[in-house]
Amino acid sequence: MTDDTAAIKAQLAALTRQVEQLTAAVEDRSAQDEAKPAHAAAPVLLTPGDVAATTFTVPRLLSGYHTPEVDAFMQKAAETIAELTRQRDEAIRQRDALAAGS
Repeated sequence: MTDDTAAIKAQLAALTRQVEQLTAAVEDRSAQDEAKPAHAAAPVLLTPGDVAATTFTVPRLLSGYHTPEVDAFMQKAAETIAELTRQRDEAIRQRDALAAGS
């Protein structure tokens, strides 16, 4: 195994762990939440589009979440998922290219 192959495999393993940790955190959060209205339910595996499309109801009184903060977090989460997915897919392509050349 060349140093490049080992580095790509290590990068792929690290990215896979990050995606698995994010997925586990989402699943843990989903398991903790009580039943929610259908429009607020999140799928177990999120895509960047799922995160970006999620909306929250605006509270009628002053209690509840601050909408701009929630929106900013959702945007950051979507960008993170997209980047981790892109990096993982690139690492897989590199691994496969190296395996095909061996």
